[in-house]
Parts: sequence; structure tokens; C-alpha cells
Amino acid sequence: MVAGPFFFLLFGLMEICIIFIISTVMEQAAEDAARAIRTGSSASADGGALQAEVCTGMLELFNCTNALRVQVDSPADFDTVPPLDFSNADGTLKDQVSITYDTGAGDDYVVIRVILEWSLITPIISQSLSNFGTNSRLIQATVVFQNEPF
Repeated sequence: MVAGPFFFLLFGLMEICIIFIISTVMEQAAEDAARAIRTGSSASADGGALQAEVCTGMLELFNCTNALRVQVDSPADFDTVPPLDFSNADGTLKDQVSITYDTGAGDDYVVIRVILEWSLITPIISQSLSNFGTNSRLIQATVVFQNEPF
């Protein structure tokens, strides 16, 4: 009688731990990938290369090309940072090529936001963890910096 609720809570706890581990790994991968933009050595015209670099930094633990999106903005100041723009009107993730990718010039501010759609597996607990669709959670990492003078 006790085993059912125990294993239910154990699997729910493991799922929450996995979400926190992925969040931490994704934050570090985004920070590492941002270096190319910060130094002006990023020659990419869209976020595909940055997306691939973040996926590599996450040790490619899963098929992150389909679930990860990168938005790069270069606002004039922090009052004008555009809102997140990852989802279509039907609630699905946009393709990476249709998401904003503006790395700015030397000394510009840059905001990099990385979003990962993570599918939840634990019943009932996943309903309270879900924040995108019916059974998934968006995990976000943000990197803000000022470009070096290049």
C-alpha cells in the first residue's frame, strides 16, 4: 500500500532533478557558445550554428536540434529588449531560421535566450510542471553581455 505512492513520488523527484540538471548544463553551454558572438568571430547569419554549438555543449544528451531554439537580440538598451518569440500561433515551436538573430556590432548589448522543450513523463506531477502545451516544459537560459570592441 505504501509502495505505490513511494515510487510515484520517487519518479516525480527524479524528473524534477533531471529538469534542474538540464537547466544547469544548458546555462553553461549557452554561456560558452556566446563567446563567439562576444568577440565578433561569429559569422553565422542565423541561429543554426549557435544552436548546434549549444547542443554540443550539452553533450548531445538528447535530440536537441528538434527541441532547442536560440534567440539573439541586440537592443539599444535594456528597456527595449524584445519579447520572447519562440512559438507559433498553434502553440508549436518555430523553426530556428525564423527566430531573431541579431548579434549587433562592437560595444553593443546582446541578449541570448535559449529555450528547450522538455517532454515530461511522470503522470499527475507533470501537470503541475507543464508550462508549454499539455505535457512539456520550456527550460530557458539567458546570457546578457556587451560585445567587445571589434
